[in-house]
Amino acid sequence: MKSYDLKKAAYAQELLSRKLKLESQLDEYSVAGGFDASYYNGTAVGCYYATECCTDKRIGFEFSVVKDVPPYVPGFFYLRESNVFFRTVKEKPDLIFVNAHGIMHPRGFGFASHVGTVLKIPSVGVAGKLLKGFIEEGRKVFLNGKQVGWSVSVNGKKYYVSPGNYISLQDSLDVFLKNASDNGMPWPLYYADRCARELLARIRKGV
Repeated sequence: MKSYDLKKAAYAQELLSRKLKLESQLDEYSVAGGFDASYYNGTAVGCYYATECCTDKRIGFEFSVVKDVPPYVPGFFYLRESNVFFRTVKEKPDLIFVNAHGIMHPRGFGFASHVGTVLKIPSVGVAGKLLKGFIEEGRKVFLNGKQVGWSVSVNGKKYYVSPGNYISLQDSLDVFLKNASDNGMPWPLYYADRCARELLARIRKGV
């Protein structure tokens, strides 16, 4: 299994974080994408869905099965997820939601920032856990003295939302809310999450 130099990986994140463009690049968009992956014993299933903006209408779907993926290292999720993502996602949406952090990250460059940087499209990180930081003024998340995202509760479920790249802090929250499903997760990400978990369960059963 491939090994990584974490010091170099951390330096790359810190360097790239300084080049992020946290200003919205789109006034309007019609296609929202969502990517998620599920893992078991070194095997990953990645799923991508595209939906019509602000609706649950599905207009695109892709998936991949990747073996021998490296283990998760906290703070270096992109080392594990990148290969799965880029084997799965073949077409670029207008913007994309990723089950990961954006700038709400110890080095200001989570996997959602990585995706937006490589694809050169607005990206938004949506995570279920706070990796680092603290909440003030109700739902603003701060890290290293500045706001890096939002804590949002929908029907009892909490999500941590942050810009990845090419989108502003406020717009990352706005597009999250406009595309939210009944459980709060944006529709394309909701479909991708469900798909990845269901396909992995079938693989484990040998179906």
